[in-house]
Amino acid sequence: MADAVDVVIAGGGPAGATLAIWLGRAGLRVDLFEARRFPREKPCGEGIMPAGVAVLDRLGLREAVGGRSLAAVRYHGFGLTAESPFSPDGRARALAQRRLRLDDTLLHAARTTPGVRVFEEAPVLGAAVVDGRAVGLQVGGELRRGGLVVGADGLDSPVRRSLGLDVGARGPVRDGVRMHFRLAAARVIGSGDRLEIFIGRGYELY
Repeated sequence: MADAVDVVIAGGGPAGATLAIWLGRAGLRVDLFEARRFPREKPCGEGIMPAGVAVLDRLGLREAVGGRSLAAVRYHGFGLTAESPFSPDGRARALAQRRLRLDDTLLHAARTTPGVRVFEEAPVLGAAVVDGRAVGLQVGGELRRGGLVVGADGLDSPVRRSLGLDVGARGPVRDGVRMHFRLAAARVIGSGDRLEIFIGRGYELY
């Protein structure tokens, strides 16, 4: 059994990696466990809303993440078009960037933060509970203790499931597909700084 750290985190995506960075910068000892090896592709999270962009700014990682700045969102559907800026003064900006780049940047920053240890290809089986309190994470066959246990391990969270916090599915199942296209040099779609969303019966395209 490993010695206890201040915080153990399951999941190295944006939530887990960002939390590890903040905690490490605050002087805490953090162990983060990610089931996969990064960088990896994922079909969601390629649009970062203004609040997320503000977090990247505070972390000092906005330039490292890169991507395309977006000023507004425009909806198309059922014969209508509606548009709104992300803020009335136009200062709030969203960001379009591949999830592969976002994840890789955040996890690298966590890995290089003093006090933070990142373990990839380390699937978490669930939380370890003693006397009704989560005391760590079960990683493989080993208990990794922490003063605070964080489950940032996604939609099918083993941590949430192990604590009996799962709820039944709500509404119909949704599937996500992500594709990237390179446009010809002279080709432009839309204004270039709008998030364009097309809605129809049974689909939503970004």
